[in-house]
Amino acid sequence: MVFTRGELFQSCFALYVFILTLHALTFPKRNPLKRPRRQNVTIVTVRMLFGLPANILFGCWLGLWLAFWEVSRQPLWKPILDPSRMPRKVGLELCGGGFRTWYHLGVYWGLYDSVGALGLRQMYFSGASIGALVAAVAACGIHPADIWAHIPAIADGYRRHFVWHFSQVGQFCRYLLHSLLPEDAHLLVKGRLFISISLLLPFPHNVLRSEFISREDLIDAVIASQFIPTWTHPGVCFYQGNMCIDGGATNNLPAISDNAVRVGLDADDILSWCVDLLPSQLLTRANTFYPADEGSLQRMLDCGKDDVLDWLSTARGGQFLNSHRASS
Repeated sequence: MVFTRGELFQSCFALYVFILTLHALTFPKRNPLKRPRRQNVTIVTVRMLFGLPANILFGCWLGLWLAFWEVSRQPLWKPILDPSRMPRKVGLELCGGGFRTWYHLGVYWGLYDSVGALGLRQMYFSGASIGALVAAVAACGIHPADIWAHIPAIADGYRRHFVWHFSQVGQFCRYLLHSLLPEDAHLLVKGRLFISISLLLPFPHNVLRSEFISREDLIDAVIASQFIPTWTHPGVCFYQGNMCIDGGATNNLPAISDNAVRVGLDADDILSWCVDLLPSQLLTRANTFYPADEGSLQRMLDCGKDDVLDWLSTARGGQFLNSHRASS
């Protein structure tokens, strides 16, 4: 039996898509209860090269639409919220920023100390990228110290074996979420957690997920929100049957209502996202993809705590606390 070039190409393409899809559905969920081990460099390289064609294709697809939106000044991705489903409570809205988002954990810790665990249950949370991870654990009311107990060891392991752990960020985050979230997490956060996800088909657009059918579905949504090809995991990412990419690509700071503290990481976030709170200390952009050392992480955490406490003492912060008391 002789194959033509066209038939051979179609067969190879179909096989590539099949393996790519199988990899996307299985690799990110391997051993979620164990901290990822260092990989063989050869395996890392092969996985990166295998996913490269798909990453280039979808990167070009997303880039063309982003260019169109920039030229036309029409944010077609902007999610439309049903006013009847918008929360009346005060909230905490967190941007993406890679490993710098542990500043957000400090902000959450400061709020936890100010309003308590019961007070946090009267708040809603939103986030994009790894900001969605902090938002998810915060919406469950998990004590910040329990979250922080995992961070230095994870960051140190990833930093010391950066090449071997490259493309395993998603597995580290899944391990952290499995370690922290209770079995009924999806019920605890229902209607109180909004996760920004960028869907790629039929054209790139943003969605905000606020209802989840299970704890695993909630974890999948957080991973989808932070998916950067090759960095989070190789290949592509699926969420509820649609290919997706980092929520920060289309909505890096999901705004749910005006009654919230909006947390950014860089000075230009003031104009881009109208943030209320920025780090009082410079957070190096290089630490977005490469975690800082333990001392710097601790300073990042403390900075978040101090900044939110200072903000709560301002007129805007006082208004936030009054609104919180009124809604409790």
